[in-house]
Amino acid sequence: MTPWIIGGVSCLVLLVLACGGAGYAVYRGVGALNPVAASPPADFPVYPGARQQSAIGFHPNDQVGTISTIQWVTVDPADTVLAYYRTNLARGAWRITDERKTGIATRLTIESTRGDAGYLQVQGILNQTQIQLSIGGRGALGSIPTPT
Repeated sequence: MTPWIIGGVSCLVLLVLACGGAGYAVYRGVGALNPVAASPPADFPVYPGARQQSAIGFHPNDQVGTISTIQWVTVDPADTVLAYYRTNLARGAWRITDERKTGIATRLTIESTRGDAGYLQVQGILNQTQIQLSIGGRGALGSIPTPT
């Protein structure tokens, strides 16, 4: 990637998305410079009463469509939120293909019958639970860094 010169300073653009302090993902490239509106897929079950904190979408490369990262917060315990997703993802067009505990977070690898794929991370911090969805279209899973 060729760096830009801004005010005599060479700049290499990196987009860093924080995962509630539990880890981070770094995206490089021109696609990261073109944020787009982000929202969960229409059939994705958003946890009831969760407040959306952030949403960003971008195109990491020409082969993959938009990757969206949406973060919500709730006062409900992480175990309650995880139980909701285990039940409600299985009821619709979604399935959990992997579940891993990573420190204080639990990461679900998910995919839909349409080919959307990504990660849902749930972690309890202090008196709240953070829910983060990183999702993209067919082929996106390899372009979404695994939350740590």
